[in-house]
Amino acid sequence: SMCSRTLLMQNGTVAFNGNTDQAIDRYLGASVKGGDILYHQGDFEDNRTSIEFLEAKVHVPSNGVIKTTDEIPITVTLKFNEDIEAFHLTLHLWTVSEIRLFESSTKAIKVRKGDVKTFSYTIPERLLNENQFMGKFNMVVHRSTVIFSSPIIIRFSVVEAVEENDLLWYGKTNGLLSVRIATSVS
Repeated sequence: SMCSRTLLMQNGTVAFNGNTDQAIDRYLGASVKGGDILYHQGDFEDNRTSIEFLEAKVHVPSNGVIKTTDEIPITVTLKFNEDIEAFHLTLHLWTVSEIRLFESSTKAIKVRKGDVKTFSYTIPERLLNENQFMGKFNMVVHRSTVIFSSPIIIRFSVVEAVEENDLLWYGKTNGLLSVRIATSVS
């Protein structure tokens, strides 16, 4: 976006005043809660499985800005309405110009009907350059069969922290990375 700050109006009053990307997310159905970008239940459905999407969050620092020197925690919470013996959940991350950056998977786990699981991913500091990013999640069984796929469900921006950075990206385009980032399931 060209603007760094945006007003979002609702019924003639200011509903949001701040970061343009957060304003766009809020306008498109996400909400900002305690600095985090929160995507709500019902944002998508997947008819291949009986899995309910409860929420996804991009955890934003209290100042409302994600810098290149910040770790970026991302969580997604799912409710399972059937037993699944062994699967992993994969985060796929792209730039908004659709350059694929990486995918990262959890360890294989199994769930029982009624389980609610929160999957956490932590993108390390200095991995991303200044850019706008989007991500989705796939549930994979047998190493290659996708049984659940979200649309692009998370969006966030990262700004360059030049004064704190000892590694600078040249330009705004990363190459394809194959990385392991910290993941956990609770």
